[in-house]
Amino acid sequence: TAIRYCTQGGIWRDPSYANCKKTTLLELQRLIDNIKNGLAPNRIADYLINLTIVTNPYTGKLQKSEVQIVSDILDNVTHISNHIGNITNGEVENFLEIASSVIDVTNRPSWQALINEDKEGASRILHNVERYIRIKAKSSNSFDEHVKRFTKNNFVEIGYKPIIDIQFPKATANGLAFNNDATSGFFLPQDSLQN
Repeated sequence: TAIRYCTQGGIWRDPSYANCKKTTLLELQRLIDNIKNGLAPNRIADYLINLTIVTNPYTGKLQKSEVQIVSDILDNVTHISNHIGNITNGEVENFLEIASSVIDVTNRPSWQALINEDKEGASRILHNVERYIRIKAKSSNSFDEHVKRFTKNNFVEIGYKPIIDIQFPKATANGLAFNNDATSGFFLPQDSLQN
């Protein structure tokens, strides 16, 4: 339901769509709930493709209630995938694309509204990404299988490395000596840091 208030001077304010929900999102939520409850066959791959389209930032920003629905859907997909244990690379790519779209800066007002209501914000999505990637890594047992996905808002790489390719710091008399060529980083878009 959209809400629109009138000022004391009789001027209409802009409407609030915060509680509006796309019917496609509600339908995807119902379908995935049915899979989780054992009432429907597993068609997660198809539903993730549809969810990728619905959450694409180019189709418009998500309302607060829609961000909650997508978070619930990703919770359920992660739960289902944990029990099935078989996640395809395509499913990983779509899952990460959805997460990237939802945490996109265009949806910041919706996240802020959820945080103001003491509900989880983007951390819930990122927690599901972490859990989902762990499930994928556990189910993958081949050195040949490798997933690398870079989206606008996240980067994930999953793959096995031979032990010889893994380097640990060396113990020295002064403590640990690290490889000077090793670097790590975390990048955020500049506009995501603004209020």
